[in-house]
Amino acid sequence: MRGRVSAVNSIFIGASNQLGEFESGATAALLGPVGSVVAGGVADGIPRSKSTIVADALGQLGSPDPSRVVMVGDRRHDVDGGRDNGCVTVAVTWGFAEEGELAAVGPDHVVHRPAELLDVLRSLG
Repeated sequence: MRGRVSAVNSIFIGASNQLGEFESGATAALLGPVGSVVAGGVADGIPRSKSTIVADALGQLGSPDPSRVVMVGDRRHDVDGGRDNGCVTVAVTWGFAEEGELAAVGPDHVVHRPAELLDVLRSLG
């Protein structure tokens, strides 16, 4: 998927409370030459809200216009974090969300397959 993502976007943001230093580096490495930011829980282990994590990632990127940023996630927290920061939100249904969880928060887009995600990202480009 790396080549396909780089053809659609120039920046990848990974945002999770469960990313540690090793996982963060591995996530960024998966995207090769695509500019990337990985933001997550702090070193002292205290979890932060997804809204704070997304805000930190946007700050690392030089505070781009959030309306041109797409937050892709599989849980309501991802949609909330993106929306709280003014980002376009895309929910993917192949993750960990409980039945009805994503519909309840009303993301801008819902996709059911990775190919659909690429189509949505291209349409927003």
